[in-house]
Amino acid sequence: HLEAGAPDRALAVVEALVAADPASASSKPVRQLRQRTEVRVVRRARAAADLAALARSPEPDTRKEVAWTAASFETPEAEALLRALLEDADDGVRRKAAQAYQRPWLVDLAAADPRLFDVLAARLAGDLVPTVREALALALAREETARADAALAPRLAGPSRDPDVGVRAAIADALTGREAPEVRRALVAALEDPESVVRATALRGLVRLAGSARGFEPDGAPAQRAAAVRAWQAWLSGAR
Repeated sequence: HLEAGAPDRALAVVEALVAADPASASSKPVRQLRQRTEVRVVRRARAAADLAALARSPEPDTRKEVAWTAASFETPEAEALLRALLEDADDGVRRKAAQAYQRPWLVDLAAADPRLFDVLAARLAGDLVPTVREALALALAREETARADAALAPRLAGPSRDPDVGVRAAIADALTGREAPEVRRALVAALEDPESVVRATALRGLVRLAGSARGFEPDGAPAQRAAAVRAWQAWLSGAR
């Protein structure tokens, strides 16, 4: 009843328990009580400042909730919290923070702030978890600018391509409809990706630009695909 009716007081009880017996912090009942209580406190927040302490909670689920709630406040303080959570030790927390950057106000903020854009691009290149990188790629793709194209195209194909097939497919899909030269080159190069799903996604983007598949079949025989890639490379030369 205390947890449901007065989560702030319940959280104080949890902290008192842990202070009296530090070993209890890792016990399942205490962790569950902390998590449920902290989530209720997060959902009652009225400003990003109300979330600052909970962003340091030992419970990953609490920090995930902080990320999603912070994104609703649309303030510099909220963005600062999200930026810090992009560095969180927990994969799920980083993913939730990255997904938050897909919200329109944060897309606009990254478009206006080169430093923030660079932070997101650096995390895309450096995070070790594919689902986090995919969320970051989709956030950057929402900014339909040459700068975003330049950040995403190398992650699709070439020496800096992302090692994960799901991330490459997501980037190929996000770049569909873009007409920048580096995007066209990356999509054509992705036709030689070792994974069929990436080849198919890149082809859809190219067909939207050029109007036909030029004989390319994502699951075709290697020789057939190679001949069609040469046709696409010829198209690319003529499209410059």
